[in-house]
Amino acid sequence: MPGAVECYAIGMSATSYLVPAGDRLRIDVASTCFDRYDRNTDSGEPTGRGTRIVVAEQAVHHAAATPSHVVLPVIPAAS
Repeated sequence: MPGAVECYAIGMSATSYLVPAGDRLRIDVASTCFDRYDRNTDSGEPTGRGTRIVVAEQAVHHAAATPSHVVLPVIPAAS
C-alpha cells in the first residue's frame, strides 16, 4: 500500500567480504536488479512481460517508531 511502512526480512546467500578498519559499507535499496533478473515494471503485470512501467519509490525509515537496520555477522579475525 503506498505510504505504508512495511517490514521485510531478506535472507541472503552465504558470502563474505573483508572490510578493512576505517572503510564503510553502502546499502543500495532498489526495486530491480536488471539485467541480472527480469525487470520489475511495478505495474502488477507479469514479471518480464509487462508493457506499462510505473516509477517505484522506496523510503528508508529511521525514526524511533520505524527504525531501519541491517544486521551483519562479524567473524573475529583468526589469531
